[in-house]
Amino acid sequence: MAANVNPVNSWDSACVITSEATLGTVPIPAAAGAFEFINCDTGPSELGDVRGKKDRSAGRGMQSGYVVGRVKPIPFTIDSSCKSRSAVDTVPKEDALYVAGGLYRTGNAGVSVAYTMTASPLPAGAFAGLSLYRVIGKSPYTYEAEQLRGGVTKTLGWSGGDKELTVKAAGEAIGKSTLGYIDSVTMLIGATSLTVTGDDIYRMGSGYYMCESEVILVTPSSTSYTTGVFPITRAQAATSAAGHTAVPFRPYIPTLTYLGSPISEGGTVTVTVDSVALRAMAFSVDMTTGMDLLPGESGSKYVQGTKTLRYDVKASIKMVLHSDDVAMLNKATQRKAVAVTLVQGDTAGAIYTFSLPYCEIEPFKVPDTANDVAIVDVGLRCRDNSGSDMFSLTLT
Repeated sequence: MAANVNPVNSWDSACVITSEATLGTVPIPAAAGAFEFINCDTGPSELGDVRGKKDRSAGRGMQSGYVVGRVKPIPFTIDSSCKSRSAVDTVPKEDALYVAGGLYRTGNAGVSVAYTMTASPLPAGAFAGLSLYRVIGKSPYTYEAEQLRGGVTKTLGWSGGDKELTVKAAGEAIGKSTLGYIDSVTMLIGATSLTVTGDDIYRMGSGYYMCESEVILVTPSSTSYTTGVFPITRAQAATSAAGHTAVPFRPYIPTLTYLGSPISEGGTVTVTVDSVALRAMAFSVDMTTGMDLLPGESGSKYVQGTKTLRYDVKASIKMVLHSDDVAMLNKATQRKAVAVTLVQGDTAGAIYTFSLPYCEIEPFKVPDTANDVAIVDVGLRCRDNSGSDMFSLTLT
């Protein structure tokens, strides 16, 4: 029987998201990046594109070997409830997800934090790569961790009106490392490498580990998984180097403090279409950000940069059709230009306002219900007017 049969309790997970100063370079996980989430999927383990050897072999097998190519982008998804903030100009917890999608943040002291789109997010400084770090098992029982680096947010979706306001982000990352728990390691205070044996070799990954009170960065070399010798950088995250004898070596997670509360539909929810306030049941805003990773190119087995494509926004409103709302049916047929504003929250630091100033109402059907009022789903097609002004999100 294996020496360590403790289950990996995925229910006991935590996440840290951070914007990267340099695309693909992982920052030290910090308490400020603590991110409460509903679901988080960090995709499969990192591996180059594996394909069968094409040369014909003597036997009947489909192939006699495999070729390992470049690492393809790794998909991720994460969704969370949007949180209240300590002040109207405090940057929200989901900021790193927005910036990785090329949304340009503007802070207005004492007034708001606003996100808009720009023609070119990369030189404009609107974009920064996403570092997403997920650990399973709180310290000291952190048995597994996953570190995504160089992430771009490709889609963002917000929904509310009938529940707390939530956001779902999906995208791809340049690479991923997996970190595991080792029962016992020993190292001298001045050691610059750590030697492990057996399956412990494969519990080591690129990233930050905790050994007693010291945080250590592990950076596997090209031969580490053959020799069991892993280069390390000592005394990270403002800790001090020390000697360690027969002690656990586990993925590092800082002490996390979660701030803010979900923004309930029990407060103010305002839906305005063409200057008319509607009594909507629910709403959603879905964005394709236009941020993407470059294809694989010579010089590296990893993607080496990002690209900016066109963005798109769609919105929808679910509502009871009232007599005055019937006007929307002909506004749709006449393709009348309408401005749309969606607001949830009524307390300073917890108000999200989505502005879609150039929309058209899509034709919708009125259902023939047997024993209920007419409930309709109204779609909105959105466009730019004078350049990258299809969408804005303002937090007050």
